[in-house]
Amino acid sequence: MVLLIRLVCYDDENLYVQLSAKEKEIRAELTGDYDMVCRDSCLEFFFSPDPMSERYLNIEMNPNCSVFLGLGCGPKDCVRLLPLSRKRYGFHAVSERSEDGWSVTYAVPFILIRLFFSDFSPYPGLKIRGNFYKCGDECVEPHYLSWNPVKEQPGGGSFHYPPCFGELEFE
Repeated sequence: MVLLIRLVCYDDENLYVQLSAKEKEIRAELTGDYDMVCRDSCLEFFFSPDPMSERYLNIEMNPNCSVFLGLGCGPKDCVRLLPLSRKRYGFHAVSERSEDGWSVTYAVPFILIRLFFSDFSPYPGLKIRGNFYKCGDECVEPHYLSWNPVKEQPGGGSFHYPPCFGELEFE
């Protein structure tokens, strides 16, 4: 299993993310926006647009572009955001499969980010905190990978642990 972060960039209106996974056996069973996509092959981006805040947004997506949007401070208080916000605020996603894996590309509109982090305004040199993950709870070979190292937390939830987020700098 390999997690590739190919592109994270922005313009005046959106943050763009492209994640890829080299994965022999892709699991893509779930199709609804209320599904727990982490059970399938899943690529995730967790980020805190305010580096002084423990709150973060998480975006989890499977190869069918079923998405889990969440807001929280940790595994015990993550709140699912309604999937209607994806359509209403212009959250667009595309998934592609290849011989050795799959990728997902999406735009996260700043208008959506500002619903929860009202002062968010990217500029060159801005540093935020985040992490990228690859998981598959119910895949043939369950797996868990991260860009920045994570520590196992009491009660689970290693991915949902902001102190393990790495630093992301806007250019």
